[in-house]
Amino acid sequence: MRAPHRATTAVLLAIAGLLAAQAYGTWLLIERERAHALDDAGRMVMRSLAGATANLNRGLLQTDALLSGLETLVALPREGTDAGAGERTAAGRSLRALADQSFLVRDLMVMAPDGRVLAAGLEATHRRPPPLRDSLVPAHGKGQPGVLVAGAPLRNPLTGEWSLYLGRSVRPIGGGPVLAVAELPLPNLAALVLPEEGIPGLRVTLERTDGRLLMSSPHDPVRIGRHLPPAVGRLAADGAWALIADRSGAEDGGAVVAAMAQTFYDGLLMVAQMPEGDALAGWRERRRTILAASGGLALAFLLACAGGALYLRARERGAAALSQSKRLLDQALESMSEGFVVYGADRRLVVANRRYTELFPHLADLLTPGTPFDRIAERAATVMLPNGTAEERGAWVTWRLGAHRDQNTFEQALPSGRVVQSTQADLPDGGLVSVHRDVTATKQAEERLAEAKEAAERANRMKSEFLSNISHELRTPLNAIIGFAQVLEQGDSGGTDALRAEYARDIRVSGEHLLTIINDVLDMSKLEAGAMLLHESECDLGRLVIGASGILREQARSAGVTLRIDPPDGPLPVRADERLMRQVVLNLVSNAIKFTDAGGTVRVGAARGGAGDVRVTVADTGVGVEPDHLPKIFQPFYQADSTVSRRRGGTGLGLPISLAIMRMHQGWLDVASAPGQGTTAVATLPAQRCLPGARSAAPPTPLSPLTSGGPAA
Repeated sequence: MRAPHRATTAVLLAIAGLLAAQAYGTWLLIERERAHALDDAGRMVMRSLAGATANLNRGLLQTDALLSGLETLVALPREGTDAGAGERTAAGRSLRALADQSFLVRDLMVMAPDGRVLAAGLEATHRRPPPLRDSLVPAHGKGQPGVLVAGAPLRNPLTGEWSLYLGRSVRPIGGGPVLAVAELPLPNLAALVLPEEGIPGLRVTLERTDGRLLMSSPHDPVRIGRHLPPAVGRLAADGAWALIADRSGAEDGGAVVAAMAQTFYDGLLMVAQMPEGDALAGWRERRRTILAASGGLALAFLLACAGGALYLRARERGAAALSQSKRLLDQALESMSEGFVVYGADRRLVVANRRYTELFPHLADLLTPGTPFDRIAERAATVMLPNGTAEERGAWVTWRLGAHRDQNTFEQALPSGRVVQSTQADLPDGGLVSVHRDVTATKQAEERLAEAKEAAERANRMKSEFLSNISHELRTPLNAIIGFAQVLEQGDSGGTDALRAEYARDIRVSGEHLLTIINDVLDMSKLEAGAMLLHESECDLGRLVIGASGILREQARSAGVTLRIDPPDGPLPVRADERLMRQVVLNLVSNAIKFTDAGGTVRVGAARGGAGDVRVTVADTGVGVEPDHLPKIFQPFYQADSTVSRRRGGTGLGLPISLAIMRMHQGWLDVASAPGQGTTAVATLPAQRCLPGARSAAPPTPLSPLTSGGPAA
């Protein structure tokens, strides 16, 4: 009985905790909405302040420009002279015309330093001048000449309307300084600063730095001219908004969202503010909505908990039986040697056994019930095609979805080298079961069998090609030897010693050619068996190249090929098997002559490389090698073109033997060629094979160029 009681207590505590968490979350949401509302209001205040400041600056600059230009636009009366009625009337008409051009200015006037009106746009101003003696005139006297000065706001004695008077010292031609004054009615200035009143509670004011209120928009005639608590020190000078106490002194004043900005003129500030109540009006409506929604959610949660408790008690009895069945099924699935996975009718994962995870470890984090098969296929595409493009991966996913849909049986070669065979089948409820077997061992056995078969077929082909080539190469000199020997034996040679000598020479040349072929075959056999040994000595590679190339002068001359030898700048002493290195040079030069048509050139040279190595270069202008044949030219008995090989002869062993000899010397052999552009072969001995100087006691023989087969170019 204690266990159910403890479970009930835990559930009740959990419900209480969830309700408390909901209440706390509701409070956080309400506070966040309040902060957002204040921030939105602050941004609105800052935008309005920026626009109002720009409008005010524009209006003040226009007025300042108007006052500074009066001395050039209007014939102003001079201080200290008795201006006649005509002169005042003319000046007044000009001032009136200028005032009518500005929306802000009601009247323009010229005043003496003692406050007397010398000229005015409105005739009534002469009769009842504004009381500027105690405000604008002293302020002007303390300021700098030519600087706009704003006086305290005053009521116009004629209209009773509040106006702001701006003054600037000007000097008429031939007279002393006078004060040019513009009257700006505050309603006009308020309309300029804040043209539209569409924002509830927003107020923009023009103040002095000491807090003196000069203008308010909307217009507030009650507080004009009062001293408010200074905005400086309460608000940031960069226009950032802040929540401060209301400075208007109203009885219901609370906090306001306010911002401050400097104008173009020293001592004048623009302040925009909005009561906190207006800023939070929309938030209060949202707060009621949030509280109602939270209460409804809490009630629905309590009802759901009650229903869930009844439902859970009803399921407890069936859960025990299902748990036993599931445990048995899980044990059966985990013991399978194949990967087993089941998808529902909606193609979402139902279950996957351990073996499936072992076969596809890259899908382990997705093998949870409910995962769509589309996500599994997309993950598999990134693994199967790690370097594939988005289009290639998309095509793979499309194929995999089709195989999944059509219940195909297929095989996958994973990047790890494992091959998995997948078989799928439908379930009665519309789902799908998929079984995956690891067939890597079977595939490897099949591949080894196929490779063995291919190797046997390749060996058979190579044997046939070798026999065909070698029989042709052997038959040609043997036929010549037999034919000339028969002629000599029958004594039917024409009876001349010269002709018999020529036949004997042909027999010798054919025999030497036959011996060369046999030696090549024997050398290749030794190299492949590892039976060939190096007999190293110190030799001059440059002299070796010149000597070996000179042996082939007659072959080059007979073929009509120009053989050029570029001697090195000095001796090239190396440690190598001189006979084998001579064989490499002979093979490369003989090959170049053989595959160069009459009129072509073969150039041979030896020189030091940039890495301290020594290189023998043989370049010809012959037929070249096709790109698809170039990687195979070092295979024994390989000939790029049977027609060419038959016409030019050769067993196809020269390059493989030369490569093997260079590797025995820790060197290498590179061949570059292009069809119709010739071939260049470079045999390189590494730096460790090069000696610092010749150690032979005999003085070095000077090296000289060798040219045969044609004129030097």
